[in-house]
Amino acid sequence: MAFQVTSTSINPNHAKGSTYMALRNPVVLRLTLATVALITCSCVTVTLVPGADKVKLTHNAADVAACKAVGNVSAQPDLNRQFVEFQLRNRTVGLDGNALFYTTTLEGTTDRMRLPEIEALPLHDSTLVSVDMSWKEARCKMTLLLSTGKHRLDFSNVTMVRIPRESPWGPSVSVNSASVKDGVVAIEMQSGDTIEIAAREVEFSAL
Repeated sequence: MAFQVTSTSINPNHAKGSTYMALRNPVVLRLTLATVALITCSCVTVTLVPGADKVKLTHNAADVAACKAVGNVSAQPDLNRQFVEFQLRNRTVGLDGNALFYTTTLEGTTDRMRLPEIEALPLHDSTLVSVDMSWKEARCKMTLLLSTGKHRLDFSNVTMVRIPRESPWGPSVSVNSASVKDGVVAIEMQSGDTIEIAAREVEFSAL
């Protein structure tokens, strides 16, 4: 449902969910997963429309208590959470809203990807939390903190992992870029180190 508001204060931090209420004429969004089609990030890109980057996101109903609802919005639950957020932001702007209130979550969605698709993920400036390797299972799990919450890259059939921590550019826990060549994923850190993982398959999931 969408809302209209004269003035309000919105907490910019939002929960790991996917339905929002928009403010200006704010909007309460209801995302019904059962009624929308799943799509994969291999064929989807979403660009923010003008003003969408200024939409405030919140999971606290008190933040939108003074808002006037202007409509409901939903988004196709892509397995990349940022795509979902961009869709919700764009549709909030389309209703002349300026704030979004989450009412449902997208936790636990998982996307089985081809290795080259990692390059399209919004990993720049994300925080590397941990890298865990299971020798027995030949799996490597990389936990990352994105602007939309914690996510995991789960590599399987792993044949090589290289994790230098020399920090030639200075200490940093932030990711600079991700690239793939000849079956090897290279995660360049802003410390100047490059983590390399050779694997056959990878899954990207929201935690």
